[in-house]
Amino acid sequence: MSPNPVGHFNAPLDVPNYDVPMDASSPASLSASESLDSSTFEDSGIQDNATLFNLDDNFNHPNPPQATLDNLASTQTIIEQIRGASFSDEEKQWGSDEFDAFLHPPHEQFCVDDPQLQLSLSIYMALSAHSSEAMYTAVHRSFKEYNPDSTMLSFVQVRNWLKSISGILPLHFDMCTNSCMAFTGPFSELKKCQFCNEDRFQPSHNNDTSIPHRQFVTLPIGPQLQALWHHPVTVAKLRDRLQRTCNALTHRHTGKGIQDYDDICCGSEYLDLVESGKIRDNDMLLTMSMDGAQLYRDKESDTWFGILSIIDFSPEIRHSKDLVIPLFVIGGPNPPKHHDSFLFPTFSHFSACQRKGLRIWDSSTDTEITSYPWFAFGTADTVGMAELNGWVGHHGRNGCRLLCSMPGRHKPCVGMYYPVLLKPDGPGVPSGSSHPDIDINQIATPSSELYYKNLHYVLASPSVRQYETRC
Repeated sequence: MSPNPVGHFNAPLDVPNYDVPMDASSPASLSASESLDSSTFEDSGIQDNATLFNLDDNFNHPNPPQATLDNLASTQTIIEQIRGASFSDEEKQWGSDEFDAFLHPPHEQFCVDDPQLQLSLSIYMALSAHSSEAMYTAVHRSFKEYNPDSTMLSFVQVRNWLKSISGILPLHFDMCTNSCMAFTGPFSELKKCQFCNEDRFQPSHNNDTSIPHRQFVTLPIGPQLQALWHHPVTVAKLRDRLQRTCNALTHRHTGKGIQDYDDICCGSEYLDLVESGKIRDNDMLLTMSMDGAQLYRDKESDTWFGILSIIDFSPEIRHSKDLVIPLFVIGGPNPPKHHDSFLFPTFSHFSACQRKGLRIWDSSTDTEITSYPWFAFGTADTVGMAELNGWVGHHGRNGCRLLCSMPGRHKPCVGMYYPVLLKPDGPGVPSGSSHPDIDINQIATPSSELYYKNLHYVLASPSVRQYETRC
């Protein structure tokens, strides 16, 4: 099992828990049965936004025990720090004007009609992939020499302008030089990597200056989501979910019910949250994906990326390149050994947006709204999912991604399990594979109660040996 049995989707952000049974087409959801503005939510008596994202109201599970093993205890600390996250890193790393614009978004529509601005953007984009800042500066100088009256933007000006219209405001965090871990959350004060023991900082004769060997970049979602609302055309696309939800609710309450399940908005769990008022008209539903990729064919270059897609867009466009939001890049060549430490800044910012609300200027109505983003899905391929959710993975004995009760079976002297229903014949069947035949119709549905029972059992492991046995 992964060193993180708690996992990201077992409520580190008090977000929807998808370990419990749910409709195959249902994620977290929002409301469209009636328009719910912020005043309606405030009048509902819900004072703590953590309550808004807690979907286990029907099960009062006890707090898990404090783990004694270091890797489990650090995971618990990560979860607690994410739950109480603020925008401290954003305030520290962004400029004062950038941070103020994030907290108090400007009430102005972005416009690129100025020919000189269009020229500046075109040259910047053409040169950004393969050229340096010096190249842009040289082109800018040539234009000014040719036409002294030119108002073509400087490199710094065009970059700042792009930041303002795209919401791309990076945060940089120290990481191990071998990509093992990031020095974030409970690891922020470490001076050496816990895995390879490499120094975090470069040697320096000045004790007041600490220069990290390496850093990785996180692109917080808040400013990027705000930027989408600064043009009425994009706002209209974001409102597509409300119309689809309204149609689904209309069909849901007819005699035949919903006949065509063609999108997430048809899911029962989503629609229940909409009708309960937990997900409101101005909220946004988000899906995070992450994966590793080899950047070079002939050498090791295992780089990991994170992206975000917005369910509020229609299914036809939500995964198009122009509307997918970048989240983070973890440079190689080695794969990360502690993914949670790299994901910590992304989820901390997400949690702070949920707790405090994300102030947005709606350009279509010239009004300021508060949106509470919902984490609908975390997606990855088979290998990446084990790193994302912290579970055992598809080759483990309990490898089901939905945590059903079906155990796997393995060959003698082979630790890899497979989802085999029938007990093998003959002698020499390994003890971990000798259970009776499994009737697929009798497989127990996972539940919150069972999940928390197993969680407590694992966290209470007194030793590494017991932990590995219980997993």
